[in-house]
Amino acid sequence: MELCTYSFLIHRNGEDVPFESIPKEEQEAFKDKFTEDFMDIIMRGQGYRKVEETTNESA
Repeated sequence: MELCTYSFLIHRNGEDVPFESIPKEEQEAFKDKFTEDFMDIIMRGQGYRKVEETTNESA
């Protein structure tokens, strides 16, 4: 059995930068954002809507 790996490129300043070359903190931020966006797409496909929670702190 052969395993395959994928590498992602991030487009920055007109250049393609390998995902693995950016700092780990940025990688985690990209992963979190991708997961959130991906789940939002799936949920919308099932008829759900994303609800943003807002707080109003007026005193």
